[in-house]
Amino acid sequence: MALYISDNGKGYDMAKNSKGLGTKNIETRVQFLKGKHKVRSRIGKGTSNLFLFEDWKKAKLARKKYIC
Repeated sequence: MALYISDNGKGYDMAKNSKGLGTKNIETRVQFLKGKHKVRSRIGKGTSNLFLFEDWKKAKLARKKYIC
């Protein structure tokens, strides 16, 4: 399963900005769900997030904990 979320906001310079608490939290949850997360951002163009989950059934416990 793939989930793609993007916005057309300010964006940020990924080379200059370290990962903030929000990004670290997202990555922790994605790892718990046995998935992958990629993020891209460009100043003035917004930010895009790609989430990949190969086997959703392996994450039964995680689904109960994190997904409504």
